[in-house]
Amino acid sequence: MIDYPQHFIHIELSTKCALKCPRCPRTEMDGMYKIGELSLDFIKNTFDQISNEVQQIHICGGQGDPIYNSNFIDIIRYLKCLPNSPHVKIITNGSYKSEDWWTDLGNTLTQKDCIVFSVDGWDNESNNMYRIGSDFDSILKGINIMVQSDAIVRWATIFFKFNQDKIEKIIDLASCFGVDYFDITKSTLFGSKFFGYKDPTLGYDPLEPDEEYTSEYGGRFGRHTLHLSGRKIYPAYPQIEKRFEDKKKQYEDKFVTPICKCAGVLYIDVEGMLYPCSWVSHPFNLKKGLFSGRRLLGCDNFWLNHKDEINLHKNTVDQAVNSRAWKILESSWESPNKCFIECENKCLSDNVDFQKIMKKRWNTK
Repeated sequence: MIDYPQHFIHIELSTKCALKCPRCPRTEMDGMYKIGELSLDFIKNTFDQISNEVQQIHICGGQGDPIYNSNFIDIIRYLKCLPNSPHVKIITNGSYKSEDWWTDLGNTLTQKDCIVFSVDGWDNESNNMYRIGSDFDSILKGINIMVQSDAIVRWATIFFKFNQDKIEKIIDLASCFGVDYFDITKSTLFGSKFFGYKDPTLGYDPLEPDEEYTSEYGGRFGRHTLHLSGRKIYPAYPQIEKRFEDKKKQYEDKFVTPICKCAGVLYIDVEGMLYPCSWVSHPFNLKKGLFSGRRLLGCDNFWLNHKDEINLHKNTVDQAVNSRAWKILESSWESPNKCFIECENKCLSDNVDFQKIMKKRWNTK
């Protein structure tokens, strides 16, 4: 039996979206991803199995926007009635919903919950320079209603060249609307990291911001947070944090410290597949190992070839996490020779000397 508590659940409720952001996988590989949503019955069946353990539910789309699930508010109402009254965090672009819809959502969420609006501009024209197809007025309408609810409201902005000298203006706008937190993020999806994003005519990536603008905003994962209101986030997940600190000690001599296993994280995609995290779930990306330099094409994706074992339409949660696929995953954490590329890139252990890894990698090319 695999010891795998389900404390933190990340769900992809919908791959439907009104936007065409240029670096979203759904846009980059148009037609490759199935467009759909998870049903309320599926959510009930899944969470009835794990409801006593769930403490946090992260509702965010890597391929779509969760608020476009046709049963979204009914699903949130159900999740808020689970035994532990778990924290719910929603990440959305926020476009095209009515005042009544936002009011219903605001009445459903509590002070334990959080909603993040992903907004990169200061008006409709600027926001559409990346969030193509978004509607700025309806986003502000949603923010204005949600700040009157009990939930924490965050405004999240990605650094781009078009907004790099307007960040203070965006912060002022967020503050005027009464949001609690402002998050500024330095994305990795730029030409300096991925050659394919460079414009062949210009010779550079027209979306990539200049370092002089981004250098003052640091932090883990390139994220910087400003607290704009007097409200503080509800005390977060002490059981998850304690479990993580206790479990990570078991991996001190391993190549990776698996955040999924240590914190009890699971990811459910829109097809009902159960993964250890969202990073391993994109089957069409070309992936390259940090340590080994190994390359992985989508057709060779391990999880794509083991879908029958992790399909929650056919298996229980316990059957999925005790499957052969999961056992292979766990054994891969022991050394760089076995490690999954995604784990190698995201969960490198503190005991691994990163500089030596990079030096060895480049000297052996």
